[in-house]
Amino acid sequence: MWEQLGFRTPDNILVPTGYGSNILGLERGFDELERSGEITIRPRFFAVQAANCAAFAAAWSAGEDRFVPFAPRPTVADGIATPKPVRFAEVLRAVRRSRGGVVAVAEEEIALALTELGRLGLFVEPTAATAGAGLTCLLRDGAILPDQPTVVVLTGSGLKAADRIGELLAIGNAE
Repeated sequence: MWEQLGFRTPDNILVPTGYGSNILGLERGFDELERSGEITIRPRFFAVQAANCAAFAAAWSAGEDRFVPFAPRPTVADGIATPKPVRFAEVLRAVRRSRGGVVAVAEEEIALALTELGRLGLFVEPTAATAGAGLTCLLRDGAILPDQPTVVVLTGSGLKAADRIGELLAIGNAE
């Protein structure tokens, strides 16, 4: 990512988050770049979750670094539907260290992001679309500014969930 950006660090990175492995991987990668003297500024990490199954968001809202009980519900973003991640403290510590945050997006926001990403020519699964929905929320709330270089990690192809995407888009068009 750093190389593809011309050896520059983005201001923000948004990642669909279930167990948090991608957040931890990003932290390790930017740790290496910092230790080697390649970067002096680190990006902010934003863990994006489906509000229906948002364990990290529940802990983040409560100001905790441990699991906070919540009532998980089914979500179209099944790739990140993780009711009890195992590396809670590590993931939240990485997000806090980066000065980022945790964002929970509603099912309707995921479906809208899926449609908008499709209009841009990006055929992604609903899980990946959560990151696009997170960007919309963070821009709307002013947490990310439009002129800040921001990477939105799209983790999966829409081919993995073509039937489900068809159902979502049919529902959206029926209304």
